[in-house]
Order: sequence, then structure tokens, then C-alpha cells
Amino acid sequence: MRIIRFDHISYIAANKEKENILSSFAERKLKFVEIKIENLNSKQMLMRKKDQKKHDLYFFEGGGMDVEVIFYDDVSGKSDIRLDTDTIYAECMDLERTASYFQKIGIAAEKRFRQGMVYNLKGWLGKKDTWLEIQKQTKFQEVFLDDEGYGCVALLVDSLSDLRNLSDERNLVTRVEPINIYQRHLDVCFWKNMDLNIIFEFITAGKGQYEFY
Repeated sequence: MRIIRFDHISYIAANKEKENILSSFAERKLKFVEIKIENLNSKQMLMRKKDQKKHDLYFFEGGGMDVEVIFYDDVSGKSDIRLDTDTIYAECMDLERTASYFQKIGIAAEKRFRQGMVYNLKGWLGKKDTWLEIQKQTKFQEVFLDDEGYGCVALLVDSLSDLRNLSDERNLVTRVEPINIYQRHLDVCFWKNMDLNIIFEFITAGKGQYEFY
């Protein structure tokens, strides 16, 4: 599997905060809006509040990296992910184990240091560097797709087949599902690792629903 390019990072908020949140992104270009989107089954299983079936989506460009702002009726957890202009800051419990998972799907670290590692998510068609810096943490925090704040990194990739190598007791790889967003027909799946406080969404050009197993 190769990264074609970094697509976006998601920002999650409650509907009651919509006006304030949207004003905070006012300096970015609003590319499109979709209201009352049905949640994918794969997305639903990675949410705290599984009874929330729909969400509103506002997609913003610019400001260093594109952001998909998603609104749910309610949010409960809070993300620890931080964002700089071109860098996403995440944390993991075990650096060596996390690095081995990335290697299994063909993503190698650009730099390693004692308490962390840095990945470039730019991809081979990306026009600018997008950095993911993962630092070691000492406390466990399970994360979900409806946690408030930045949380899910979406990557456009050339294949989803390598993700089958990740499925074990510490890694949840969802089934692949088709989705239509902004007149694009895509296949998507999610990867949640129990050591890492960020969830990944992998996207390919749509070919229809299928399973890894």
C-alpha cells in the first residue's frame, strides 16, 4: 500500500457549538457542505454514541491542511490530538510496536528519536509535506470517531489490501464500504490501534463493498 496523498483531518463537535466552531474556520475556504449524512456501519462501530445515525459535514481547504468538520447531536469524549500548520501531534503507548504496525502497511518513519517518531504523510502525489509526530505516552486513552476535537486522519491510498496484515487483538480494521461524497465515489475503511490516540481512514477510488476476510 502506498500513500497517494494526505486528504484531510477531521474535527468533531456538537451541533449546539456549530456557529462558534464554523466561525473559528472562517479564514479557510469552504469547499462543500453535506447535511444529514448517514453514518457508515464501519464508522458507527468506532463511535461512543452508536445511536447517532447521521452527521453534518463542512469541508474546509487551506490553513496548512484540509479539515473535515463533522457535527453530531452530542459528543462526550475529548481528543488529545494537537494540530500545527503542517504537523499533527499524536501519542502512543509503545513506540516500537506502533512503528512495526506502520511498517506492515508500507509507511516508514522519516525520523526516530528516544521518545517519538515522525512520519511524512504527503504521499507520492502530494504537493506539500504533512507531518505526523508521535510521542510516547504513559497513560492509556481509548479513542473514538465522535470524540470532540481533531481525531481522524484520512489518507488517499492506492490499495487497501495491506490492511489485512494489521488485524489482531490490538488493531481493529473495519470492512471496506462505498461512500459518495462531493460527487466522488470512494471506498473507505478505518484503522484503530489500541496503542495510538488517533484513528486512520484509508480512501481509494470506489469499486464497491467487499471484505478483507
